[in-house]
Amino acid sequence: MRLRCFLLPLLAALAAGKASSESGQCPQFMYPLLRHAMSSARRGAVLDVGANGCEVMAALKDGWRVVGVACLEAAYNELRSTAVGEHPNATLLHVCASSGAIRSAPSRYTAVMSNGSVVRLQLADPGDGYLLWQANTVAPLLPLDELIPTEERVAVIKVDVAGAQFQYEVLLGLLQTIGRDRPVIGYEEVGVRLEKHGDPSHYLKQLGYACHPHGENKHQRVCLHAESTSRSP
Repeated sequence: MRLRCFLLPLLAALAAGKASSESGQCPQFMYPLLRHAMSSARRGAVLDVGANGCEVMAALKDGWRVVGVACLEAAYNELRSTAVGEHPNATLLHVCASSGAIRSAPSRYTAVMSNGSVVRLQLADPGDGYLLWQANTVAPLLPLDELIPTEERVAVIKVDVAGAQFQYEVLLGLLQTIGRDRPVIGYEEVGVRLEKHGDPSHYLKQLGYACHPHGENKHQRVCLHAESTSRSP
């Protein structure tokens, strides 16, 4: 698959994880969550939301096809500048993953403007000032179901974005893909009020998944569907 770089119009967005540098600077211990998720999955594509260059290169070296999603322009450009940007099995998306609910119900969020541009998003509840997103450059806010082709079988989804509510919204925007492919899902649980912002594990349980802590890191979760437990060779 040839490299495709999706450069889309600027819009209010959600933050994604920062890309890492050259693959030669990436010791194995830096990406145990994705590696564990891949070891539990059948073959297909790896969807890395909040793409990290070290993790993407590790997946590519193991023979996976990878779709990397980077919201922040700096993270996207850094990914493009590494070996990831030249790899034939890598697809990079410069987009901010969300659910359709955020886009269709903006009253849930408050957009803070500066010089005509959205500079951050906050929960609309005036009693909750938790910062959702802030950046100098932004990308489109879209559900990833709208960008992942139906013929692309997704075997692994790793979500590493800024906050529990982001993890939840990203997964909501992947409902069709999750229901179709039943991928192994890995994410990092953060210390935010999950009952208010949405708990990814509770949401995934309703879809037939069981989520368990990974290794010694109590915040990392790997989720397997009850009917998709075959391991890759």
